[in-house]
Amino acid sequence: MKGRGFPHLRVVELPASTRTAEEAARAVGAEVGQIVKSLVFVGEKGAYLFLVSGQNRLDLGKAQALVGSPLRRATPEELLALTGAQVADLKEA
Repeated sequence: MKGRGFPHLRVVELPASTRTAEEAARAVGAEVGQIVKSLVFVGEKGAYLFLVSGQNRLDLGKAQALVGSPLRRATPEELLALTGAQVADLKEA
């Protein structure tokens, strides 16, 4: 994260799966509502990161209205280029 301009953040890899909000909550001993999902979408003006409570789903219509253009999920290649992280599972928001 430091090389991408975020020196105050760090990536923590957990031994348990964290592909879903439920799995992530179990892995860190939290409630699902305390987990934040990071969802990356791409639109006409670039990439957008939406931070969504683990117990909620992203309303794509509202997100598109907010940014003023259609959105699509970022591909694994785009996620790697944008974040430096590989994501194994692109499940529905």
